[in-house]
Amino acid sequence: MVGDFRVDPGHRLAPGEAAGLMWRDVDLVARTLRVHRNRLAGETGTSPTKTVRSNRTLDLSDDAIGFLAELETIRDDDAAFARSASTESDFVIAFPDGSPPRPDTFTQRFFRDCENIGVPYITLHGLRHTYATIALTNGEPAHIVSAALGHYDVAFTLSKYAAWIPLANVEAMNRIGHHIFGTSTTQNVTSGVT
Repeated sequence: MVGDFRVDPGHRLAPGEAAGLMWRDVDLVARTLRVHRNRLAGETGTSPTKTVRSNRTLDLSDDAIGFLAELETIRDDDAAFARSASTESDFVIAFPDGSPPRPDTFTQRFFRDCENIGVPYITLHGLRHTYATIALTNGEPAHIVSAALGHYDVAFTLSKYAAWIPLANVEAMNRIGHHIFGTSTTQNVTSGVT
């Protein structure tokens, strides 16, 4: 299961945050996971997240709940099979013996998976950008996207992604025009002009 990012289908986690995720941070009943640690390349343990704002609780989709329940079953089966060799770790993404992979392993696995299924490779950080762009383009409130990504404030999120939202200005102007002038903007504006 190394590198399987179905844990977070919105790809709101940075690779180090996914690598640092432990089962005690996951609540399948409450449908949440808590992000508050990081694993950095070359380090064996965990460290705090990059900023205090990076510490967050994420709501999980139905797909993520189903996947995590399946992953938990696999972990329990692996532990039962290799009980003597198990490191008894609590990492969500781990090898069958329970040991956690290095964060750069995710990048390597993701690259291979993209090649195997024939889709263009983008970086794992690119998945975060894709999540933010799709969410904002589809009208998700900026403060929710910002919190999900662990950004320090909404202004940072908007400054980073606003330019990537196609036709956002045109659509906004059309909505505002509709509210000001009603349904037929052109007719209302030009009706008194001779």
